[in-house]
Amino acid sequence: MAATGKSKTCVWRWQERFMAEGVDGLLRDKTRPPGIAPLKATLVDKVVALTLGPPDQGLSEILCGRPVIVR
Repeated sequence: MAATGKSKTCVWRWQERFMAEGVDGLLRDKTRPPGIAPLKATLVDKVVALTLGPPDQGLSEILCGRPVIVR
């Protein structure tokens, strides 16, 4: 395990895949579900529209670590 630079659990998974599928099991990455679901297109469009639009008046922004009131 030290020779591979990988954790014990990683090597154990490789061993399990090799025993179950042979060399072919090691030649491809095992598929996994994504950790975080992708954002919906409607939410992405809304965020982009807000970013491209004018800033809201009267909100405080943080510039250089200090709050600044935008009027």
